[in-house]
Amino acid sequence: MAARILLVLLCLIGVALPSTAMADGTESVVGNVIRPAQEEAKAKGCKIAATGSYDITVGDLIELDYSYPIFPDAIPKKMEHKQSSSGAISKSPLGFRTVLTPKLLGGGTVAFYFEAKKAGEEAVTLIIDGAEYKYNFKVAEK
Repeated sequence: MAARILLVLLCLIGVALPSTAMADGTESVVGNVIRPAQEEAKAKGCKIAATGSYDITVGDLIELDYSYPIFPDAIPKKMEHKQSSSGAISKSPLGFRTVLTPKLLGGGTVAFYFEAKKAGEEAVTLIIDGAEYKYNFKVAEK
């Protein structure tokens, strides 16, 4: 019984503490990173950020990942993108980058970064070795 009371008290203390008591606090968070879970890509053994429609907010950063096993047939040779022309989404200054995971061998990942700039709708298509993956973003004001 004493253990239950102690547990309840600890929970109440955790709820009662202001967010500034956390190590980094939420006050320093400036937006969201939209990072869809991965699904099977068209290339055998590869994975891509799940295609489809997403509701996001102006200021959000979008990360679309493409992962592949390290063997010659799976390593992508050409990666590009195209967009509709509404201007709601733009390629981020972060660009497209190789993701390195120290001590994890056997696979590679490329991250494609975009930013939500203004309210509207935008279609983004990743083209990897000729295979197309389409994403629709509906961007709302904050």
